[in-house]
Amino acid sequence: MFLSFLQRAAWALLSVSSIADALNPQVNLGYATYEGTSLSNGVKQFLPMRYAAPPLKENRFRRAVAPLEETGVVMAKVAKESVWQHGPVCYGVDQILLPSPLLPSPPVTMSEGCLYIDVYTPQSTETDSCATSDANGLPVMIWIQGGAFVEQFNPNYNGTGIVEASGGNAIVVTFNYRVGTYGFLASGELLQGRNLNLGLHDQRAAMSWVQSHISQFGGDPDRVTLFGTSIGGGSVSLQTLAYGGNHTEAEGSDNARWNAGIAASVYIPSFYSVQDYELQYSQLLNATNCTDLACLRSLESTKSKQRTSGHRRFQDNQIFHCFLMAL
Repeated sequence: MFLSFLQRAAWALLSVSSIADALNPQVNLGYATYEGTSLSNGVKQFLPMRYAAPPLKENRFRRAVAPLEETGVVMAKVAKESVWQHGPVCYGVDQILLPSPLLPSPPVTMSEGCLYIDVYTPQSTETDSCATSDANGLPVMIWIQGGAFVEQFNPNYNGTGIVEASGGNAIVVTFNYRVGTYGFLASGELLQGRNLNLGLHDQRAAMSWVQSHISQFGGDPDRVTLFGTSIGGGSVSLQTLAYGGNHTEAEGSDNARWNAGIAASVYIPSFYSVQDYELQYSQLLNATNCTDLACLRSLESTKSKQRTSGHRRFQDNQIFHCFLMAL
């Protein structure tokens, strides 16, 4: 009898596991397999997923690099009271999150290892076979959050409302990018290493990720729309003008492509040369007892938080060369 009870219990657990597998979709991105969540409103969400390796230590103050491989299935996590957990938000200049009805509850966490991306799809999308009502996949909307490049103002923007409003005919992507000193530090050393405007390059890394992987979520990489407000809208404009509008000049793994943009309530701060910020760079070195960039990269995150207001775009003769020359 006891053996029979164990058999029934094992079968029950197997059944629960099978149901969970059916309800929680999974997507294999090559470097990691992520578990999504099927919501009661007809939307599937996949969060948080890495679109780049954590920009820590040697990767600090460098352009984003490919995400590290992860073994097993990266499970979706519940943060509190059925609120699904997003990835940590990038540090800002003051580590302040402005009040917003878009902010989730419980409060977000913050970290330097923050390059995460979220995807929201309709339930009808089959992540394994890419079977959708459209033979080429659904159109994709990429949200770029605001915050003047000093903070992340709309972290963990919930894309389910747009998926619902579209009648299940769109996919929404949101992501974090570096801001403040981590995203816009400037110096001759960084210029020589082609590592200026890292926050903007993070945006391009996320857009390149969409080109590589969105079809696995049922999306069409040839129908991508960028949208944002404030500096998010400004980023739509800046990315459109990047490389003089000729994105075939992008370097390396940069495969950022899109077909349309919505820039609302655009904010674009002034541009500065690298020389304008050499003093701030020197002040950062002094504040951290460092003498060079290698030392800054060796520090723990808690010791390298912002000491300067690093929120300006710089003339780097790379991504914005043609645009800046026209100013």
